[in-house]
Amino acid sequence: MKKAILISSIIAANISLGMAQDTYQALTLSSDEPVLGTARYSGMAGAMSSFGGNASTLKDNPAGLGVYRKSDISLTPNLHIDNDGQVGMNINNFGIIVNFGSSHNKSGYVTSSFGISYNRLRNFSSSTYTEGTHSVTVDSVTTKQQGYGNEFSTDHGSGEWDFSYGLNISNMVFLGVGVNAVSLHYTESTLFNDGQYGDEETSYDIDGSGWNVKVGAIVKPADFMRLNLAFQSPTWYSLNEDNIYPEYGSDAIKGSYMQQKEIDDIEYDLQTPLKFNGGVGFVIDKLAIIGIDYIYQDYTAMREKDDKGQFRNIKNDINKVMKATNTIKVGAEFQLGSGFALRGGLAYVTSPTKDLSRSYLLTKDEDHSVVLPKEATYYTLGFGYAGKCFYTDLAYIHKSQKEDFYEWMNSADIKDPISQTEDTNDIMLTLGLRF
Repeated sequence: MKKAILISSIIAANISLGMAQDTYQALTLSSDEPVLGTARYSGMAGAMSSFGGNASTLKDNPAGLGVYRKSDISLTPNLHIDNDGQVGMNINNFGIIVNFGSSHNKSGYVTSSFGISYNRLRNFSSSTYTEGTHSVTVDSVTTKQQGYGNEFSTDHGSGEWDFSYGLNISNMVFLGVGVNAVSLHYTESTLFNDGQYGDEETSYDIDGSGWNVKVGAIVKPADFMRLNLAFQSPTWYSLNEDNIYPEYGSDAIKGSYMQQKEIDDIEYDLQTPLKFNGGVGFVIDKLAIIGIDYIYQDYTAMREKDDKGQFRNIKNDINKVMKATNTIKVGAEFQLGSGFALRGGLAYVTSPTKDLSRSYLLTKDEDHSVVLPKEATYYTLGFGYAGKCFYTDLAYIHKSQKEDFYEWMNSADIKDPISQTEDTNDIMLTLGLRF
């Protein structure tokens, strides 16, 4: 990414005042990482919705609670390594599952569980420094090349608390429902020196909370097969955004100069897309399990609004830029004996954005660069041990995110997009106890 944005990074200091209304920002806040969770869940690339029995499956299908036969508590810390090698630590998952015991019935109600689970949805952290040259106007007819430096960083993340209930019917049908509280904190900062005005800082900080509802089912048509289907409502966010940006002015004595920074405080609502989750799981005796999950989300369904009506035109931009995504997750777990297991998986997410044309960009009155995420691939590995009560798991995720980088300084300086790839890594450890 560093090389790709050398010249275009100059634009970052001129982000338009209505950044909260930016179409691309809505996508950043609405999307999540489909494989983050407990180490067992992540080691199988999140392809566990048909099996349940894991605290992170609550974020995909609350029917997984019906599979539990014991109570469970688990904690999963995570090391996140961003595209520039910066390391941060967070909690991927914390779960408490309370099982209400078996009725010993062979038909009808068998058992049920209530679960409270926190799941990390996304890490926003990244850091990039760029430098290069750009044209500076000396007078009405003269320009010169001037060096610049740009330091760009984002931080924090989003997470979800799931409050779910699931039950087991005849050991063949498992049903679940959950009401969930979501929160996010996103910060972005650009420290830019254009070689003319000195250091200029543009930044914004977004805090918000929201909620959604999930319902799901798992069916066991045969001992070797599981089928699952789940639905998640939109997440309805209330967000607060603080913008800090430099304001420019001129007079006869000073000429052009940078004035005191301005601060905007914007409150608005964001509605994310619906999410549909389906899949199939296979059980190979007591040797292995194989899961295949599919997720559908249509990002043209995003909505932004506020009390002042500043978002009236955003929906048209969303329809022009965004599209539906299809996510495929495939994972397997192999039993090695004596309680040890080996896991691996692969997940692929199609692009949530369309290819923008020059004619579309020419209609935009925004003097800043744009990064549009394209397809993403996740490679995962895991290893675990499960005893009678205690279990522990270790997992690794490598994410390869493709992007199209559009750079321009104004409507007359639009360039073709630069295709680039960002790589990030996560390492997580789960400690758990069943009782």
